[in-house]
Amino acid sequence: MALASKTSKETVKTAWRKMVGTRYLIEVRELLDEKTEEKLYHPVVFKDGRLAFSSGLLKDKEAAITWAVVNYHEDSGDLKELLREGGTTEIDIDIELVREHPKNKEVYGEENYSDLIKFMDVNEPEVSRIEINVQGLVVKGNRRTHVARLLNQKYDRLKFPRLPVRVRHYVNEDDEMKALLLDNAGQRQKTVEQKLKEWDLYKIIEERRARQRMSAGASSRWASEDDPTVIEFNKDEDKGVRSADKSARQAGFGSSGSARTAKKVNTFADSVQATHPQLATGLKQITNKSINAGHEIVRLAEQEGNDVAQQVIARIQAVPTAGAKKVNVKAAIADVKRENAIQQIGEKTLETQEERIKIYEGYSDQPSDNYMTPEDILKMVQDVFGEEGITTDMFADLTKRVPAKNHITIRENALDPKTKVEGNVWANILYSKQGACFEAIDREIRKNHINRVLVLAESGVLNNQRTQPIIADHKFIAMTYLGRIDFIPGEYLEYRKKKEKEARLREVKELTGNEDAVLTEEPEVETREAKNSRINSVFLFYDSVGDRIDQFIKIFGARGQIWYPQPISSTISSQIFNLPWENNEQIFMGHKLSVHELSNELWESRIDDQFIDDCSPDSRFAKATAIARCILETSSSKSLYL
Repeated sequence: MALASKTSKETVKTAWRKMVGTRYLIEVRELLDEKTEEKLYHPVVFKDGRLAFSSGLLKDKEAAITWAVVNYHEDSGDLKELLREGGTTEIDIDIELVREHPKNKEVYGEENYSDLIKFMDVNEPEVSRIEINVQGLVVKGNRRTHVARLLNQKYDRLKFPRLPVRVRHYVNEDDEMKALLLDNAGQRQKTVEQKLKEWDLYKIIEERRARQRMSAGASSRWASEDDPTVIEFNKDEDKGVRSADKSARQAGFGSSGSARTAKKVNTFADSVQATHPQLATGLKQITNKSINAGHEIVRLAEQEGNDVAQQVIARIQAVPTAGAKKVNVKAAIADVKRENAIQQIGEKTLETQEERIKIYEGYSDQPSDNYMTPEDILKMVQDVFGEEGITTDMFADLTKRVPAKNHITIRENALDPKTKVEGNVWANILYSKQGACFEAIDREIRKNHINRVLVLAESGVLNNQRTQPIIADHKFIAMTYLGRIDFIPGEYLEYRKKKEKEARLREVKELTGNEDAVLTEEPEVETREAKNSRINSVFLFYDSVGDRIDQFIKIFGARGQIWYPQPISSTISSQIFNLPWENNEQIFMGHKLSVHELSNELWESRIDDQFIDDCSPDSRFAKATAIARCILETSSSKSLYL
């Protein structure tokens, strides 16, 4: 309890008084420092008219009353006397001689008692028996005691003049604290801050128990004589579990690591309360839903600054679903970074790579979308469009390397329905958003904005349920490219590779403790995205006018197989579901079809043991690919659309 300093001049009056029988007077005196106008409180106990107890000055009135009542019980020994013949006894006691435990308020703070008030504020309330120690402090039932006191203040006549209590003698302070914590275990939805305070207490208890077991031996008795909750608590030793992890679990954390992370977040929130109150309050609210989400924001604050972290908090709180259990912190961070990057750089020409990287990161660009079209392919595209040239590069990079009149970059976003795509369009489809890209092309064709569009995509779009109908509806002519296209890695892809390499190097230095450590150069392993971006490519051409189709066939026909539009979706649909496959093989239209799972978890399709595709995500897709290609290669019409 905090003691106040000695005041220069004081005015004294009685703040609280309780007469117990004819021998004891318990009193709290209020002193007003006329210089500072600060109220201070002095607890005293008189026995037979003589001073039995007096303490220093306290700043809190309720704390002073508690201190006075505790010392009355200590001096009178009334509750101890009741326990002479046993470990517990049940009585009804004057509510003024029972006080809420100071540790309860220290751990759980100010609470919302509205539900309990409704339950107890009735004509004949039934209050479960409250458990107190021999000092009159409540160990079990602090919330009920507090509400009873509040309701007594509400009415002229005391609603709860006396409380039913069970007086228990606790063997030691640890058992008393465990009983208090366990009593609160299922009564409330606790905040992370409350759990951390519980964790601090549990750690002290567990560490003390571990030391005592080592010194006294396993046979030493820890539990209070007859408290079932404490006996059960002590019986569960969690053999093999570290005391740090056990105490964390008892406080409601999964492990001590999770508790430490929560403590880091909470400590950070307290440290910024004065300068960034919205960040501090919001961070604690988010951490109550997800400790990992709170930790993400702390890491952001450490890297980007408190102002950026506070922007993220504001963004999360502005979302209508902010009350939901899950918190989408990554999306909020991406949104804030993007807005800041746009605000910082604006609409000016991005002259430096550093400026462009900020935009890529701000818009959460994907490395797999940064494989650029090689020059020889761009020359073929220009030749198809002829003198009119490329009007719009629909998915342009920020360097605007494609020779087009208009460039729609990640900033303008071709996927946004508000973005107009017009004229002769070149579209190197974004690998991570192929379906959305085709839907944007479909939208602009239907608006009559696009005259012609030449699309480069991964061949899986021909069988994809989302993209295939679009290709068929607009009667695209296709060319399946023979061999690999050696795409050019874009600057953002190279930047990400560099950052990943630097991160690996830092990790090696930390693990080895060698600042001069270097990475061993290893052969680069192709990622699935990189592999798929260079193999089984397909070019698709739409011409609303019809005057450049022959040019497309002439130029691109030399590089692969041309396919003409004739939908046969009903044929392939029936074949997928009705044809029997045995050991992933079958005979279809006189040809042997087979599929095999590869080591990289993709599936390969073959016709007559000849490779045709190795990009299928599962066996069903691989079988559909094999059937489709078989139909196409044996059909006189060379139909492509499934």
